[in-house]
Amino acid sequence: MNKSINDLRVKMFAYLLRPFETMAIRGMHDIPGMNIVYRGLVRYLVPGGIGTVKYDGFTLDIYRRGCPRMLIGDGSKYLPAEALSFKSLIEPGMTVLNIGAAVGYYTLIAARQTGPEGKVYAFEPFPETFNLLKKNIERSGYKNIVIINKAVTDAVGFAKLYLLDTNPQANSLSKSRESIKYIDVPTITLDSFFSDEKIDVIRSVAEGSEILILQGMRNVIKNNPDLIMQIEVDPSSLEGLGYSLEEYMDILLENFDIKVIKHKTDTIETYKSIKQIRESLTYKYGGTQLVCTRKMI
Repeated sequence: MNKSINDLRVKMFAYLLRPFETMAIRGMHDIPGMNIVYRGLVRYLVPGGIGTVKYDGFTLDIYRRGCPRMLIGDGSKYLPAEALSFKSLIEPGMTVLNIGAAVGYYTLIAARQTGPEGKVYAFEPFPETFNLLKKNIERSGYKNIVIINKAVTDAVGFAKLYLLDTNPQANSLSKSRESIKYIDVPTITLDSFFSDEKIDVIRSVAEGSEILILQGMRNVIKNNPDLIMQIEVDPSSLEGLGYSLEEYMDILLENFDIKVIKHKTDTIETYKSIKQIRESLTYKYGGTQLVCTRKMI
């Protein structure tokens, strides 16, 4: 009975939002007041828990409230700029890292794009989400994926992962007002995990931990002059870890040219200063993704 009711709620949500699929995926926040409406629809119509969807050619078990856009459409008509950008970076035979892999959508994109001659490493620290990631990969049939149940930071050891009940995909090493509970998770650095393997592309959505990841991958950056990263910047989560946007961007700008993925226009725009990047961020609270290419030496 409950399953039938939940299925009906999901269908109602999709029915109401599908005519506005492009706008919903880009972000209702772009229209004054619409973000409140969108969040209300998610809260009251989208049931919590896990559901199965078909999206962009994959069958995925997802957190419904963590991936509401996957309930609106199947990706055949419209994909967000982040997904299109990530696909464009990957060529057959590449080695790709997905940090903060969540349930595995971007991991599967990488596996499909890089092909059997390539390799994908997916890092996901939260045990429940890791199990969903593992299940989705096994269902896909891809054999070129290595999954690691650890957080990537600046040190090898353990760290507190703060839990967000409403959306486990947003669990973070950065403590927020919403996250009181935590678990201890094992941590690694990219420099400790990769000694001499060539790395082509890194995607990281780690809820503010990117600055720690960068501090723990100095040798990876040094040893991979053609490295490309699609990496998140989240000022509020950075503050929760005790860092500023300026400290984060200083590390990036030292080694990379930076482009910002713009939700409103689905474009990728180049910026050369921290001031320009700060002004370009889509979200005051939440993440915006950057595309970073190594500076010419």
